[in-house]
Amino acid sequence: MLAFVYLLVYAYLGNTTSSVRMWLFAVVIAVALTYGGALNLDGRDGRYLMAGLAIAASGVNSLGWSDASWWVLLIAASLFVAAVLVGLRRELSTPALVMLAAVTATGLIPAGNSTVNVLGAVAYCTVYPIALGLAVGSMQPSRTVASTITPLIPFAMTLFWISAPVPPREFGWTDGLPDDDVQPIVWLYSPLPVGVVTAVIVVVACVFAIRSGTPEHHDRVSDSSGP
Repeated sequence: MLAFVYLLVYAYLGNTTSSVRMWLFAVVIAVALTYGGALNLDGRDGRYLMAGLAIAASGVNSLGWSDASWWVLLIAASLFVAAVLVGLRRELSTPALVMLAAVTATGLIPAGNSTVNVLGAVAYCTVYPIALGLAVGSMQPSRTVASTITPLIPFAMTLFWISAPVPPREFGWTDGLPDDDVQPIVWLYSPLPVGVVTAVIVVVACVFAIRSGTPEHHDRVSDSSGP
């Protein structure tokens, strides 16, 4: 139900034709709904739900891939799996979300003369999968409802990675001949700074929301411990 509400919010307030103000309003509604759902779930299930929101917000920047970038995907997938295994053994949710906020903030770095945000692209290919893996491994849900809803949030909440306000398009003349410029292996697409800053604020808010339940961070340990 929550994922369906996200889609409604996107359709009416946060689609690609919305103004910056309408998009910000949609983000506020989505964050409030998620936080309300986390309060109802309580415990580590609530934290898991907030982690889904943080992951959705971090998608405000997106990567472009070339035909030669398959090996980058393999490296990112390997880092993600390794980080999940580490997260299953150690509770590292807070460092994971802090890393997530830092990677999201790289969208603010000017591309410079190369028109490619190299640092941001590298961060999303290396640090980002590690942060995701640690968050997923460290915050395992205890009930089916949390494990069902949370993975849908990054996909259902298209407010960030589709409809965040982007710079206006630039048009120019071409002679119709093939472009001789060498395309980078991976490059980063970022919205206007207001979109990146909003996403970072959402991720940081998720960190504080999760940390506010610090005494319950040992739920997994207490549940598995003997007498």
